[in-house]
This record gives sequence, C-alpha cells and structure tokens, in this order.
Amino acid sequence: MVEYLLWLLLPVAAASGWWAARRSYKKHQAAGSTDRPQPGYFKGLNYILNEQPDKAIEVFVEMVQVDSETVETHLALGNLFRKRGEVDRAIRIHQNLIARPTLNVDQRAHALAELGQDYMSAGLLDRAENIFSELVDNPQYRALALRFLKDIYQSEQEWDKAIKVLRSMTELSRKDRNQIIAQYYCELAEQAHENNDLSLVKRHLKQAIGVDPQCARASLLQGKLEWDSGNVKNALRCYDRFVSQSPQLSDEVIERVYACHQQLGTVNKFLANLGRLPETKLGPLTRRLELRLHTSTSDEEDYRDAVWTSLQERPTLSLTESWLELLLDGKTVELHEELQKLLAVIQRLTEQNKGYRCQHCGYVAKSLHWLCPSCKHWDSTRPINVLDS
Repeated sequence: MVEYLLWLLLPVAAASGWWAARRSYKKHQAAGSTDRPQPGYFKGLNYILNEQPDKAIEVFVEMVQVDSETVETHLALGNLFRKRGEVDRAIRIHQNLIARPTLNVDQRAHALAELGQDYMSAGLLDRAENIFSELVDNPQYRALALRFLKDIYQSEQEWDKAIKVLRSMTELSRKDRNQIIAQYYCELAEQAHENNDLSLVKRHLKQAIGVDPQCARASLLQGKLEWDSGNVKNALRCYDRFVSQSPQLSDEVIERVYACHQQLGTVNKFLANLGRLPETKLGPLTRRLELRLHTSTSDEEDYRDAVWTSLQERPTLSLTESWLELLLDGKTVELHEELQKLLAVIQRLTEQNKGYRCQHCGYVAKSLHWLCPSCKHWDSTRPINVLDS
C-alpha cells in the first residue's frame, strides 16, 4: 500500500518539479537570460522512466522550492518515507520545511507534528518530547501531542509526568483515564518497593485504589505487602478482593489465599468463597484445588471421580492432565503404557497453553504483563488456560 501511494505521489512531485522549472525559466526569460529550465527536472524524469522512484523523489524534493503551494507535497512525501521506515529522509524533509520562514503558523505546526512522529519512529524520544511539549499549546494538535507525550513518559517510566499528561487527555472517558492512572500508581509503588520505601508504596497503592477502586493489580500488591509484613488477616482481605475483581487471575494467589485460611483456621470459609466464584472463569490451579478440598484428601478414588465429573462438565487440557496422572498413579487401569504415552502428549499440549495472551492484540507471553508489550494496553492479558478452556 505504501509503495502504491509512493507511485501516486511521483506524478505530483514531477508536476511540482515541472512547475518549479517553468517558473524558474520564466523568471530567467523576464530577466533576459537564455538559461534553460532546471536540469534536475529532466534527471528526475529519467529516474521515473528507469523505475527508480527513490532517486526521482530525492531530485524533486531538492529542486522544488518550499512555499504555500508545495508544502502539502513535502508533508505527504515525508509521511510516506516514515511509513516505509526511511525515517532519516522523513526527518530531513520535515526539518527543511520548518526552517523555511515562509510557512504560516498552521503549516509550521503541521510540519512540527510530523517531525515529532519522525523522532518517535527513530527512537529520539527527548527530541520528540520537546516538539510535542510545544504543540500542547496548539488547540489543533493538543490531543495528538498529549497522546505522544503519554507514550514517551510511559516508555521512559516517568510515571508522575505520565499521570499529569493523562489527566489532561479529555478525549478519553474519565473511567478509562482512571484505570490507566491506577496502573501508573502501581508502577510507582513497585519502584518504591525496589527502594524499600514501604510508606511510599502504601501511599501510591492508596492513590491507585482512590482513582480506580476496581484495580486488581493494586489489591494484589497490597496483599503481597501485608503478607510480607506478617499481617495474614489483612493480606487475606486484599487477596480476596483481588480474586473477586479478577477471577481469571485467581491462580496467581490461590495458594497464598489457602495458606492464609490455614493459618487463620478458616478453611471452610475458603471453600465457601470458592463456591461463589464463577467456575467458567477460574484458573486451572484454582479449579483443581477446589476439587481436591471438596473431596476426601485421603480418598484418591473420590478425587479422581470428582475430576472426571468436572471434566465432563467443562473439559480443559489442564484438568485432563490431572485426571490422567491420577489414573496412572492408581495403577488400576489397563493399557498403562498407552496411557503414559497419552499423558505425555497432553502434558506437551498443556505446556504449549501455559502463559498469558493479550485480549486486545493476541500477544502471548510466559509471564503476566500488566502492560501489553505489543499493543501497550493495560490489564489486558489473561491466562491462556482460562481463555481457551
């Protein structure tokens, strides 16, 4: 598509070159000069005839004077170069535009916006930040500038600046803004935890929950903080809130939740709480633990039957693997070797389905990412075993 657009722009560039050459020729005629039109125009045409569009564009860009009638052509060419990955060329074109004193305010702002995006593509974030900081005061480009500033501060992990920018992005709904801001506060909390500043950790987590009471990540971090401090009761309260907010991620904390109940002597309450969770959203580890606790832990046959019943109701690879392991451990079935081979296959399939997938773009990772590395959406990854079961 980009190559197609480039070929479409070639006649425009050629026409601009012809127009510049003709205007130059007329000026020479008026001055009594006998010079011919600019030779660069014919050189550019020769490149087109030889199917060398890159060289042709280089010639036309260099020979075409920048003024109000050719600005859009330069902007379009620079944009195309950036999309083709030729960022250096795009930067050169847009820098050349900005340097022209003949540009009006709107044209200069447009060129600055394009140059800022060039710098973003080139990874020159400090230069891009300077440009978009300037464009924030321009009503026409304010939304675009704020969006790119957010991306810059997020990339550089300058969370305080990112929060400030995000609060100014009025095109986002308040709910969407607050959900992302809560994630930024969680990032600040994790930074403070690395520096062993527990009071700052607590403050940032409180801020996260203040802007988004349903922030599961904040509940998880609070639970870990309370657990590490030996406050089992408070840790359990935070973990229970996390599971209710995000049951798909229950496997992240279910063993810790069970340990809390064991220490508090409330395992029956743990089972009751599990029963109230939506089974279709539970992680495989949570589901197996629930089955184990609802059957006699000393009666493997009861547990195996419970697993089989659950498999019939809602089959998953993880539960199938557990059932086959129970059959092999019991050593009461025929074709033991064949079952072992089948188990090996199931284990391979289960291993392939371990990890997390972004619900927005499909990115797969081995560990939980609160910010998708691919599409940059927050809190969009879920365990594959839960999603595909």
